[in-house]
Amino acid sequence: MSLSFEPCLFACRNGAGHIFLAVLIDETDEVKDWLYVPLSNDRFARLRSGEIDLYTGFRVAEDGFVHRVSVPIYEGSSIVITIACDALTSD
Repeated sequence: MSLSFEPCLFACRNGAGHIFLAVLIDETDEVKDWLYVPLSNDRFARLRSGEIDLYTGFRVAEDGFVHRVSVPIYEGSSIVITIACDALTSD
């Protein structure tokens, strides 16, 4: 049995310089599902400082939506679905 470790929560920037916070929300043998929330620089700083908690960071996103990204483990293209924050469930 080999163990591999990877982040379950991370921040990244896209080519245009926009910040996203991503959290792993589900994993099977075939796919990993991530939730990405776009963040302004100010909001990101407030999250990092603890002024805003992670739940609020995702549930009350500045733009009112998040992205669910399903990434195949072995092959295939990722699937991105935009979800309104008020449609998110607590699980």
